Amino acid sequence: MKYIFILLFSLISQSAISQELQMRPLKELINTEELGWDLVKEWMKEAKNKIEILAADSEQAHIALHRT
Repeated sequence: MKYIFILLFSLISQSAISQELQMRPLKELINTEELGWDLVKEWMKEAKNKIEILAADSEQAHIALHRT
């Protein structure tokens, strides 16, 4: 199992590096027709643990979206 994790991590890392070199503009990555917030609200209703919604940091959000 340990070796599968290492192999998977290695493949993901290599993929992320090659994708960073070919980043698409944020305009192409953001779905403005189907907002994900409704899905998140559903998850919040079902959550058993305490949830805290933090203020958005748009610069960090854009960086995270590109990295994803």
